Amino acid sequence: MLQEEDSSIYNKDFSENINSTFTSEYLDIIVDKSVDPCKDFYQFSCGKWLKSNSLSENDDSISFDSDFVYNIEDFKKDLFSKRIRTKSKVLSNIEELNNYLEKNRKKMTESDETLIKDVIGYAVSSMYLEHIYNTKEFQKNIKILRFIMKGIKNELKYLFNEKQWLEDKLKIKLMEKVDEITYDTDHADFANLTILDFCYKHFKIYKKENIKKTVSRIKKFLNYSRSNLIIDDFQCRDFLSDSITRASSEDASYAPSGNLYSFSIPSIRYPNIHSSFPMSLIYGYFGYTFGHEILHGFDNDGIEFDHRGEENETFFTGKSKKEFKKLSKCFVNQYNKEKYGKLDVKHNGTLTLNENIADNGSIKLAHRSYMKYLETAYEQHIKIPRYEKYSNEQLFFIGVGRNFCEHRSRENDLNLQKSDPHSHSRTRTNLMLANYKPFSKAFNCPIGAKMNPIKKCILW
Repeated sequence: MLQEEDSSIYNKDFSENINSTFTSEYLDIIVDKSVDPCKDFYQFSCGKWLKSNSLSENDDSISFDSDFVYNIEDFKKDLFSKRIRTKSKVLSNIEELNNYLEKNRKKMTESDETLIKDVIGYAVSSMYLEHIYNTKEFQKNIKILRFIMKGIKNELKYLFNEKQWLEDKLKIKLMEKVDEITYDTDHADFANLTILDFCYKHFKIYKKENIKKTVSRIKKFLNYSRSNLIIDDFQCRDFLSDSITRASSEDASYAPSGNLYSFSIPSIRYPNIHSSFPMSLIYGYFGYTFGHEILHGFDNDGIEFDHRGEENETFFTGKSKKEFKKLSKCFVNQYNKEKYGKLDVKHNGTLTLNENIADNGSIKLAHRSYMKYLETAYEQHIKIPRYEKYSNEQLFFIGVGRNFCEHRSRENDLNLQKSDPHSHSRTRTNLMLANYKPFSKAFNCPIGAKMNPIKKCILW
């Protein structure tokens, strides 16, 4: 059904970018080599960081990446204190509006304050995204990620092709759906200062104006700009909205209704990814993440949508659907037995089913794709200082394990156990790897070990 695999998909080699010293220093922050990876891989891959960090009284949660991320609030402080420069012509007016807000905040209604914060926030978000987007590091990372995405999509088609329980006519439909997945991968328009300046060209602030007049002026500016301003087919109503605010946070998602994958600019940077990392860590993080998100198009809900992103009752039917439900039930039962963190309650395997399906399939996609890349890459000959005993394949799994290093409060866990469709981080990491035979083989985990159970659940 599929033609012979096109090896040119993996014909790039990013090995010359690798900084082994930088990589080893990074791994030293998180990996606890004293832990047996066959007993608790989450603790092995996150343990050093977990031991070195703890929650403060005011924290619901902290994660490994939060230690490093330069977020929009950090940027805003540096921008207004002149530690960072921008070429945007809007900055002076935004600074004036921010000063106006600080001076008159106590006299404002809550809605007036929110309105002013929004106008400041839209502009600062654009400057923040531009600050990240136009770095050489970001552009290097984007090239790597586009290369990985191409391989993962191809691997997904081969995965469908080998599933004997899928009817041939459905395989064709599923592969067509994979081919039609579109990307919204960088939100470049939001990081374009020319568009920012254009959308704010009618914005003015008068320092001595009363609050009522200022708010009225801002509302008129927003209404006019959202309704009338278009530049190069880009509508300012999209720019002057929560869309740009969301694009300024770390996020990756897949929308079955549009068959669309997207990730935000801030998510493509250290510590998630760095062009100096070996591809083992990059595939382990981003390959897994991309595979996870697009597999939502083939989870318990997404499978009902066709290649056009339209819900279609005839798309997934018959014997294939019955077998899908049967294999999915294995995950429900398996996760139902797992304790939720340190709580005396178990996971809700039904609530977390879609995320668990995506997790357990994405590890296979990322691993297979990386191992094919490694066949011709010089990376196979590079050793990481202090991690020489770990193979490239083992480093890939460490790259996966570092995804969910975090501490959460008991109260937060109590709430999330009832409402979060994701499994607890420790269970999420350990169980998807325990279900995957190549993992236990890579670490020589004995049969029956926690990370190599006799019974495994497999769907994709």
